[in-house]
Amino acid sequence: MLTGDAAGLAEPMTGEGIYYAIKSAKLAARIICQGLEDVSLELSAYSELINAQMTRDLKYARQLAALLYRFPKLSFHFFVRNPIVRWGVVDVLYGDTTFEQLLRKLVRNSPRILLTGLLHLQSTVSANMPHETESQLFPD
Repeated sequence: MLTGDAAGLAEPMTGEGIYYAIKSAKLAARIICQGLEDVSLELSAYSELINAQMTRDLKYARQLAALLYRFPKLSFHFFVRNPIVRWGVVDVLYGDTTFEQLLRKLVRNSPRILLTGLLHLQSTVSANMPHETESQLFPD
């Protein structure tokens, strides 16, 4: 019976695994205690609990991480700087929501996230463009 990182239960965006190690250890302990009371209980019940409670959510975390890491500069402008995304990730890390719920929230708020990101990207590009004087633009 594997738990935590050994069971591949690390969060893919940050690599954090303590939350999943503790949660999977509690599930393992529960199944072991049930197995001591009922010797006919199969340990596959642990795998079923892991799949039901963690694997599905980690699938959504992997999808989000793949998007963020595939386009790091755009991710910074469209996601990292956006409060909807930042606070959504904080809620996931605190255990108040799941990655599945976060992904659904991001899809629901995608127009606002994209608009905010475009405005931030535009201001960044404008700030980094060289400012030319009139004489440079229109030489004699």
